[in-house]
Amino acid sequence: MTAAKKHLVVFSGAGISVESGIATFRGEGGLWDKYDVDEISSIEAWNNNKTFVLNFFNQRKREMLQAQPNKAHKIIAELEDHFKVSIITQNIDNLHEKAGSTNVLHLHGEITKACNEDKNHIIDIGDREIQVGDKAPDDSQLRPYVVWFGEQVIFLEEAMNLVESADILLIVGTSLNVQPAASLPELVGKDTSVFLIDPNPQNINRKITIIPTKANEGMEVIKAFLLEGKPLPTYELLQEEETDEMLLICNRMINEYPDNPDFWMQKATRLGELERYDEAVKCQDEAMKLFLSA
Repeated sequence: MTAAKKHLVVFSGAGISVESGIATFRGEGGLWDKYDVDEISSIEAWNNNKTFVLNFFNQRKREMLQAQPNKAHKIIAELEDHFKVSIITQNIDNLHEKAGSTNVLHLHGEITKACNEDKNHIIDIGDREIQVGDKAPDDSQLRPYVVWFGEQVIFLEEAMNLVESADILLIVGTSLNVQPAASLPELVGKDTSVFLIDPNPQNINRKITIIPTKANEGMEVIKAFLLEGKPLPTYELLQEEETDEMLLICNRMINEYPDNPDFWMQKATRLGELERYDEAVKCQDEAMKLFLSA
């Protein structure tokens, strides 16, 4: 009897598509440096100026459809020969599919699809662009099938189930800053191997094997490790030294009493005061998990 393939869950973000020429929203030089998010990617923007929003997404669509999958996308597709591979992606491009991956869950929608205003009727429009006046079957204006700020993430429950069932979780191209998707890695089992490919890794609460490279290089390393048994290189991770005295006290208390939610909340509060909101949210999530498990 053939042994069942291990379940490899890939959680990908914008960083994997950068090397295919697709600009990220966040990060240095990202689209948020050029545009106001409230003007192009929110439900308020859509209600206020549909023409402007459609022009932006139509241009993004042209760029994405011209892009080709890079080495990282292709290696992930190749891994289907050796693992049961499930991909959870925050990207709206179709580069995973172009590379040959067959099981892709798009948390933030797909650029090749449109929907009605209520997002309960989805249409595959391929490379066709949406114009003002294009109607859905319910006679509402067609809109891009993407998640804007202020809207619910698509397929979050399905993504949670995939992560919980993973034997291996591979995170590539995401800084883990976007909630609620950023909390997904916290759902893995205690025996699950977790790898993060990120050229600028941030402090993470659970034990993760970090490969501090861009996606293409990192996927080459992972392929050699998973398929050929080659050891992972030893990387020198340069972490910024914490200087805030109150946070240093919080960190010492958390190191000594990691299961005490009060210390996690104290740290979250201080991080909020310092406007380090992404870190604060992670600490709040950790505190909530400890409260619920008490």
